[in-house]
Formats: sequence, C-alpha cells, structure tokens
Amino acid sequence: MKKILTGILIAIWFLLLIFMGAVTFFIVNPDKAEALGAMLSGNKADKASSETVSEDDSSPSGQDAPVSRNNGIPEGVLGLKEPEIDPNGGLEVDLESAYEAPSSSELNVPDNVSSRTGYEPVSGEEREIPDIEAINLYKELSVGNTGDDLDFDPLYYPYYAMLGDKGKHLYRQIYANAMDLNGRFSPVERDLGTQGFKNVFASVVGDHPELFWLDTSYECLYDSHGQCAEVNLSFNRTANDLEASKAEFDANAEEILAGARGLESDYEKEKYVHNALIDRIEYNAGAEMNQSAYSALVNDSTVCAGYARAFQYLMQQLQVPCYYCTGYAGEDHAWNIVKLDKDFYNADVTWDDTEGGQYDYFNKSDGDYRSTHARTELAVYLPPCNGTEYSGLEQDDTPPPTAPQPEEEEWSPPQDDFENYIITYHIVL
Repeated sequence: MKKILTGILIAIWFLLLIFMGAVTFFIVNPDKAEALGAMLSGNKADKASSETVSEDDSSPSGQDAPVSRNNGIPEGVLGLKEPEIDPNGGLEVDLESAYEAPSSSELNVPDNVSSRTGYEPVSGEEREIPDIEAINLYKELSVGNTGDDLDFDPLYYPYYAMLGDKGKHLYRQIYANAMDLNGRFSPVERDLGTQGFKNVFASVVGDHPELFWLDTSYECLYDSHGQCAEVNLSFNRTANDLEASKAEFDANAEEILAGARGLESDYEKEKYVHNALIDRIEYNAGAEMNQSAYSALVNDSTVCAGYARAFQYLMQQLQVPCYYCTGYAGEDHAWNIVKLDKDFYNADVTWDDTEGGQYDYFNKSDGDYRSTHARTELAVYLPPCNGTEYSGLEQDDTPPPTAPQPEEEEWSPPQDDFENYIITYHIVL
C-alpha cells in the first residue's frame, strides 16, 4: 500500500510540473495562446453548425452539394473554403464587342428629343447575412423551377448567347421562376459574384419583353464569402391577376399585329409597327410601369423603355429579330436594333414620336447615331449596325409635289385634215 501511495504522489507531482511548464510557455509565448483559443472557438462553432443543419446532406436541387469532411457543411461556409467567384461575371470568356462607342464629347443631342428618355438600368440590392442563416437557406430553400428544359435561340435572344454555361443556367432559372410567379428561390449558381448575377438578370430583362410583370430590380442575400444564398424577384401589380393582364396585353398587341402580318417584307412590317406605336403612345415621364411593354401597349403612356420593349415584343411576334438596346443619349436611354436581311439597323421609336420627325431615327447606322446615341452595359456586345439598304426608304412614301399645270391654250381644229380633227375631238371629249 505504501508503494501505491508513493506512485500516486509521484504522478501528481509530474502532472503539476507539466502544467506549470505549459503555463510558463504560454506566458512567454502569448501568440501561441491566442492560436489555441481560436482553434477551440472554431470547434465550438462547427459543433453549433452541425446541430443547426439537418442530417440530409442533399442540395435542394437534388444534386449533391460540395461537402467538406467537417459535419457535412457545404464548402465555402464558415471559412471552410473560399469560393472562386466567376471573374468573367457570368459572361462568355471570349466575348468581344465589335461596336465602336462615341466619346462623350461627340454627343450632341437635339433639344426636341433631349428630354425623351427615361430608361432605368436594372438594380440589385445585395445584403450579407450571418453564415448560420445562409447554411439553413442552402439546406431548406427550394430552387423552384430550374428551367433546365428551356433553350433560347441566339438570333432572337442575344443576351442569353452572351453568357457562359453558369450564366445560362442561372438565366433559365430566373426566367422560369418569373414565369411561375415564384419570387423567392435558391440560385442554382451561387458563385457568380454580385456583378455576375446582375449581368444574368439584366440579360433576362433585355431578352424578354413578354415578362411585363417582372420589375427591373431584385435582391440577393449573400454569405460572408460572397456566395448567393437567396434570390428575391419583384413583380408589379399586373401579377395580382396575371391571366387577366396577359389577356389584355395580348389583345392590344394583336390590334397592331393583325395589320402587319399580311405585309410582304420584314421592312414593311417594321415600318407598320413603328408607325402604329407612334400613333398609339403618348410619352409620359411619370407613366405607371414605364419600363414595361405593358405601359405602351395597354396604358398607351410610357417612356423610352416602354416604347422600345413594345417594339421589340411586336417584332419578335412577327419573327423579325429585334433587340432591346440600352445606353446614353444625354441621359439613360433605350432604343432598338433590328435585323433586316443580313444587316442590322438602329431604330428609336421614342425620338421619332415628335412633331415632323417621324423617321429621323429610323433604320440608321451606328455612324448616323454617333452624335446622339452611345451604347452602354451589355448592349455594347450587340451586333454593330452598318446596314444601308433599308435606310431612307420611307422617303419614297411621300407623294411627289404636284407639278404646276401649264396654262390652257385656246384650241382650234386643223384646217387641212378634217379626219384628224374628228379623232382629236373625240379624244378630248
């Protein structure tokens, strides 16, 4: 028994020596003590996270999320891995612009159209949320409709064609959820970055004037590493009874389309739609929902964005490629690019809706627009407008001035040819 007690005392004395040595070590090396404390805090956070997250490690989309070896938490959360944000902002890596923008000093907007603008660029509200909240969103929030069965023809949807694979994936999801009136969902691509998401959202808005109920603003919730955990879309009042709103929109559009369908050429259809919108719409800077085609076709009151989106929609229905072009013309402005045969032309219906200037900005080249219009944002990647064949043709529709009539001379029948006289007489009668 004496030997056992002696052994215990020796063990206690040895442990005390180790403890005193450790205390002395951390007193002499305070940085080591901080590192140990951070490690212990991290373990506690990981434990709390694992209790918050459900045991089901599958992503809401049915695809396996990237999983670390630490409690099944997706990588990129709580510092487990820094995500690689898409440096190209969701666009194609090799996307280049063939458009040559004018300098600001070259712009000289005429007074009679300088106030006829009103385009509002898309806007996004980015908000950072706690990582624990983000983790729960990753696990619980649905992706809604991913739109994976959709595809969009680059000839009619050029902004879709500008995007890379990730951008197209998110584009289809945004479009599909907007069609379903689902305004809240988890994005299928989380690491495009704030500019990347904005580019994709702007592409959906730019390609689809039929989404008249979708506002041009959105909200994204991000974790501390820049990964988007939640998307919130905004809809205008037409979404409250969308079926009725669509019926009214379609009926008003059909009033114009019915007159254009029977025309022989794309140019004649374009000109008919151009003139019909000018006859129908009043420019109004304070018009309701003025960034939508609905404001132009149903309310008959809008700004440049409404003119351009109505023109784009009607031309799409007539199978004529027509794009929504945004830029600067003294202020933020929107107009259209139209494809006729193999060439592209600028058309600004808003500025043509002025007294005596019905075709001043119709089917013009980029050179013609150089002193008045400058593309910005993604519109710089739209095709350059160099067409000439369909420029100025509308002048042929103006009746020629009536030629002055010569004074009537007194007529007398020829004296030497009575037969000729009879014939001439009858012709005159």
